[in-house]
Order: sequence, then structure tokens, then C-alpha cells
Amino acid sequence: MLLTTAASPGKGSAGRPHAGRRFALADPTEPARPAEQAAVSAGAIDEANVFPSLGPRPWSRQPRANALPPPADRAGANGARPDRTGVRFRRLLALVSLVLFGALAAIGRAAPPAAAESEPADQPVVVFVHGAWGGAWQFRKVAPLLEARGFRVYRATLTGLGERMHLASPNIGLGTHIDDVVNLILFEDLHDVFLVGHSYGGMVITGVADRIPDRIGRLVYLDAFLPIDGDSATSLGRSAGAALAAKAKDGFIAPWWVRPNKPYPKDVPHPVKTLTDAIHLTNPAAARIPGAYILTVEKGKAAEADDFYAASRRARDRGWPVLEMEGDHNPHWFQPAATADVLVRAFRP
Repeated sequence: MLLTTAASPGKGSAGRPHAGRRFALADPTEPARPAEQAAVSAGAIDEANVFPSLGPRPWSRQPRANALPPPADRAGANGARPDRTGVRFRRLLALVSLVLFGALAAIGRAAPPAAAESEPADQPVVVFVHGAWGGAWQFRKVAPLLEARGFRVYRATLTGLGERMHLASPNIGLGTHIDDVVNLILFEDLHDVFLVGHSYGGMVITGVADRIPDRIGRLVYLDAFLPIDGDSATSLGRSAGAALAAKAKDGFIAPWWVRPNKPYPKDVPHPVKTLTDAIHLTNPAAARIPGAYILTVEKGKAAEADDFYAASRRARDRGWPVLEMEGDHNPHWFQPAATADVLVRAFRP
């Protein structure tokens, strides 16, 4: 069916070629009228501009009086149309690409997110608690050695110390530090924890075990205080503890051994309240947690002369294994490999 045009009188039709025209459909079975044949010959109706699957287009408009001649890629010099197979193929390829892209995007939206890689269920967990003036940085040499042996290691930093020194306050007490470690274990959802406390950290891990005994698999005291109900760090230190508390200024005890302008990491002032607060233990379930004690003894010195020998005796009285290693009070910093070895032994039942 062809589309023919007929002039219709109207205002302005003389100045605009299309103004006042109306379009009428003609039956393609009828012979073309002379006017239509002339229009085809003049290019006003292009019967060859078709999609092969649809047949001739049934309409066409006459070109404007000032229209440009057909481009070279649309008609040859002799009026024959070029092969448009490549154009149709590119259009088909673009259409297929859009469909595939949309399908993949829809699949991506519908697919559930991939499950995050989880830690092995049987991977043992270690949580370190540092001593007074220190920070988690003190165990950074030991941690990778244990991780290489299959342990998952967490290093707590107590409020006001280490990288959290900006939170320092004279109001920080032992309870605050116990809360620090309890929350670490709860928010990381840790279970069957090997909880290791060094020096003053022994006070902290004892309080943690009293609060959440069901999360602790074993307590390990590394040259640390081992308190009972009512003890404080200063009371366990006896005269040395009292002398230490007397050094406090504005609620803090400064680490007098740290030279001025020493770069970080380094020991920082410790809130004295954490050392004078007495611990309160009320949970009998904590007494059933197994434990071990590691006593460091300096070379050439008798174990009985060590500041923490009394704590090791208390551990032995509980039936816990007591392991001795040669070294100073901070073996995890100066002897990381030996410390890792003795810790693995202490973790064994």
C-alpha cells in the first residue's frame, strides 16, 4: 500500500512545501497512477528503502525544496543502492549485545551475595592483654609467629594506653580495662579463647573470666598477677606496689625509664586507679576454667627471687602447669620466637 499526497488549500501553503498537505493510503493492488509513477521517478517515494522482512514501506514524504541530495552511501552514481548487509549485521549485533547485557545485569541483581570467606571453625583463637604502660604493639612480634602455626590472634589495647592514649583519664579504673577485653571478645564473637595476660594484664584477664567464663577456653598468665577476690595490683606488689602508687602525679604514673623524645611506639603514663582498684570476683564458673602460668626468670637469678614467683606458686596450688623460661619481664618483645614456643606449650591441655 502506497502513501500518496494531495495538496490541500491552506494558509501559508505556498511558502511551506508540507503545509496544508494531507496523507492518504492507496491500495497497492491497483495500478499506479501517472502522478505516483512520476513521484517514484523523482525520488519522492522510495520503494527500495525497506527492511527485507517487512516489504516496501507504505509511506513516504516528498523531500523539501531545499533538501540535500542523497548521500553517497545511500545511492550509487547510477541510482542503485549499495549492499547494506554490513549495516544490518552491526545493528543486529548491537541489539544482541544490549539483550545480553540486560540479562546479565538482571542475574547479578537477583543473585545472592557471595558468602564471605569465614575462618575455619576449629581455628584456635588467642587474645593478648598487655601490661601497665604498654599497648597491643608489644605483641606485634609474637602475633605473626602464632598465626603461622594456625592461631587467630587478637591484641587488645586498654583504654588510655598505646594507640588509645588520647582517651587517657585519671578516672579510668580496673573495671574499664576489663570492659575493654570483654567487649572485644563479645563483638568479635570469639569462643574458646586462649586469653593471655602479661604483668598487670593478669588482673584484667581474671576479671574477664569472671564476667564471661563461657567464652574462655584457657587462661595463660605471662609473668603476671594472679589475683583472688579483693586483691589489687598494688596490694599484690606489697611494699613495691605502695611505692609505685606514691609516684603518681595527677592520677598517672609516668614510665620513668622512657627517654625523652623516644619515637613511638613506647610506654605511656598509666592511670594509677587501675592499679589501686580491688578486683571483685563473684562467678564460681570462672574457677573451672583451666589455666597455665609462665614465669620468666632472668639469667643467673633464682626463680624464688623473681617478683612474680608468688603468683606462679598460686597457679601451682591450683594444679596448673607452671612453665619457666629464661628472660626478662618482657620476653614477647625481646624474645618473640621463644615466647611463641612457650605459649604453644601453655595452650596444651
